[in-house]
Amino acid sequence: MKILHWSDVHWNCDHNSAPRINKFLKKISSLEFDLLIIAGDSATRHVSEFHTFFKILRQYFPDKKIAYVLGNHDYWDNSWRYSLALKKYAPK
Repeated sequence: MKILHWSDVHWNCDHNSAPRINKFLKKISSLEFDLLIIAGDSATRHVSEFHTFFKILRQYFPDKKIAYVLGNHDYWDNSWRYSLALKKYAPK
């Protein structure tokens, strides 16, 4: 099994703008892997950033398995909101 690990995306933060993350996703979309593990902090402060990030992530990897671990920034906007959002973006 090949695993791709990514952490601390901090979507919508000054240094991680949409164009920069899209560029990175284009690069990794050509990689062969079975599981993507995102180790927290995909958002900076709000679950709305998480939704935006996962919508874009699913455009690149619609059928890939993605495991997500909450980070400290994810808890700032109530972790239960992230749990609901994760269910929404699970592959069908």
